[in-house]
Amino acid sequence: MYAGKDSSRRMLYILFIGAITTLSITSTNAGKYMKCTEGFQSSDGGWSMGTGKAECSTGSGAYVCDINSCGSGSPKGIRDLKQSVFHSCSRDLYATGNLMIHVLSYEINYQSLIVHGKLNPGDRNVIEVYCQNTPENQIYMAECDESACS
Repeated sequence: MYAGKDSSRRMLYILFIGAITTLSITSTNAGKYMKCTEGFQSSDGGWSMGTGKAECSTGSGAYVCDINSCGSGSPKGIRDLKQSVFHSCSRDLYATGNLMIHVLSYEINYQSLIVHGKLNPGDRNVIEVYCQNTPENQIYMAECDESACS
C-alpha cells in the first residue's frame, strides 16, 4: 500500500523537475539578440532574401532571420527596425558627409558602411550612400533574435 504512494510521489517529483528544467532552458534562450556588425540585408534594401527574411552578418557568420525578429539598436535598447538611422553619410565613398539615412540594408567595406536606405521614411526611392563606421552608427546597427535565425 505504501509502495504505491512512494512511486506516485517520485513521479510527481520527476515531472516537477522536468517542468522546471524546461522553463529554465526556454527562458535562457529567449530574447538573446545578435548584432549584425558585418552587414544586414533585406528585400526592402534591394536584396533578394525572400519575403519576410533578412540576412544578419556577424563576425562569426551570416544568418537568415525572420525580419520581424530584427530591430534597430539604440542607446535605450532595441527599437523598431524603421528607426535605424546612420549619420555622417555621403554619396561619395571617400567623403565624410552630413546626410542622415534611414537604413534598409548595409554592409561593411573596410571602415565604411555601404548603405541602402532612404533620406526620409516616406520616400519611394532607395539610394546608396557611404557612412563612416563610427561608434554612433554602430549603436544603430540591426539586431536579430537568435531563436528566429538559422
